[in-house]
Order: sequence, then structure tokens, then C-alpha cells
Amino acid sequence: MERPVMTGRPTPPPFQEKPFYVRYQKAIIAGIVVLVLALAAAVAFHFYGSRSSGDYVKDAVSLSQQLASENESATSTAKRLSQKSKGDDVDSLVKDLGKSRKNVEKMAKNYQSKTIPDQYAADDKAIREVMRDQMAMYDTAMTIAENPSDDAISEKLDDLRDEVQKAKKTARTIKVPGADFTAAVDGDDLVSYLEKYVSVQTKPDEKPQPEAKANPDKQILASYASSKDLFNDDIGKLAGDINAYLNDHTDFKGNREFTSRANTLYVQISKTRSQLDNDTSIDNTAMKYKLDALFQAEQDRVRGLYDGVSASQRGQDYRPGFQRGQAASNRYDKLNDEWNSL
Repeated sequence: MERPVMTGRPTPPPFQEKPFYVRYQKAIIAGIVVLVLALAAAVAFHFYGSRSSGDYVKDAVSLSQQLASENESATSTAKRLSQKSKGDDVDSLVKDLGKSRKNVEKMAKNYQSKTIPDQYAADDKAIREVMRDQMAMYDTAMTIAENPSDDAISEKLDDLRDEVQKAKKTARTIKVPGADFTAAVDGDDLVSYLEKYVSVQTKPDEKPQPEAKANPDKQILASYASSKDLFNDDIGKLAGDINAYLNDHTDFKGNREFTSRANTLYVQISKTRSQLDNDTSIDNTAMKYKLDALFQAEQDRVRGLYDGVSASQRGQDYRPGFQRGQAASNRYDKLNDEWNSL
């Protein structure tokens, strides 16, 4: 049998398209790499980003406690100083004030936070300012302690009062959870003890100032009165922000800012009121009671704001709470007019 003769080119096999994963192999690999990197970035942000925010809060709280402890030490030194008149003990106590100043300076230098979360940028700036204010307070306190008979000692004591109030005002702006920097610069007792110390250094032939003789307790209460005014400003700002919020919202559901601010203010006023109540250097109880009534009115006003916002968060009417706050505000204005006329 003869075999057929093959002529021409062989017929090519049917066309077969390459599989999808082969044709787009590079694109698929690139997409997988991008996805893996995105997931890694998300995980890193969740664990390390949030952790850095938590670490910052933890460091700020720790710093506030250390500064407050140093302020307690400085105040205790001033208290012991007020019980002395002359001698080596006085020199030693003046040096102790200097140690407190150096300790705060050391803390300020060591406070080098590498990562500052965006939401705490303004707080961080205020924290650094508070430390500078605290050092300035101790500088003035040392000047007073070293030269209690200086002709300008009254002006220096006034300077110290102003520094304390300025520092407390700055400290109250710090909203880092759990951090109370007000305690670091609460120098009302420091001023009071240094005043007592200065008074025992007065020369025998030196005549007392007429205004001090006329009403000595009002001068002692001046620092408390300044705190009262600062609190009033803070409450006014809170009330203004609440009213502005209501211009764009019908209620306070989902809002936690205002209750937090009101609670912080209430605690600060309570601490100052307690200090006033325990201050045994004030002999004029009538003036003391008048100032206490002002702090009480401020507490009631803050409580009214808190209750109104809190009620709205629970789906209730905010107006009853705000009305109580307004009544307390009216009472404060009347009491404050009486205080200013003293």
C-alpha cells in the first residue's frame, strides 16, 4: 500500500489563549503587594498610632503629678518659713525653695515628647507654658524670701499673685484626660505663707500701711477673689459655646464636650472653695462667707449647664437645667456687686 504524499506546510494546531492569571501575572502581583502594604500600614497605625496617643496622655498625667508634688513641697517650705523669723533655719528654707525651682527646670528639660498627637498640640504648648510659669512663681517666691524687708516687697507679693492667677488660667485650658496641671501652679497658699513671713520681718519702727490696717482680710482674700473672677470667665465661655452649638443643633445627643468641661470646672471650683474653708489665716469670717457664697453660686451655675446638656443627651428637655443655671448666674451677679462694694 502506498503512503499518501504530504505536500505544503503542516496545519498549525488551533489557537489557545493564555490563562488570565498568566496574562496579568505582573498586575496581579503588584496589586497583592499594594494590598499587603496597605493592610500593614493600617495595622501599624491601629497599634502604634493609637499607642503613641495613649503614651502621650500617660506621660502628661505623670508630669502633672510630679509638678503638683513639687508645688506641694514648695508650699510646705513656705509654710515652715512663715513660722520662722530669723536664723539658719530661714536660710535653709530659702535654699529649699531654690531646689524646688531647679527640680521643675529639670522636668521641663526632660520633657521632650517625640510624638505629639494632633488633638493635643495646643495642650502640649500650654503644658510647656505652665512649667515656665511655675518656675517664674518660684523665682519671685525666692526673691521675697531672700529680701523680706525690701521696700518694694508689697509689689513683689502682688507680682506673685498675678503670676499664680496667670498660670492657673493657662493650666485650666489643658484638656488631656486625667491630667490636672492646675495643682502644679496653685500658689494661693504659697502667697499667703510668704505674706505671713514678710509680716514678722517688719521693722519695729515701720508703720503699717493704712489700707492694710483698714481691711487686712480683703488683701488676704485677693487671690481667692481673682480665682472667682477666672472661674466666672470660664463659665461664661462655656455658656457661650453651648448657645452657639444650639444655633446649629436641636439637642446634645452624641456630644460629650460640654459635660466634660462643666465637670472639670465644677471640680476646680470645689477645690478652691475647700481651700478657702480651711484657710485659718482669715479672721474676718463675714467676708469669708460672702466669697464662699460666690463660689457656691458658680457651682450652681455650672451644675445647671451640666444638667441641661446631660438631660438633652438622654432625650429630655435641656431648658429646666439651663433655667436653674441662669437663676444661679443672676444670684452670682448680685453677690458679686455686693463684694465689689466692700
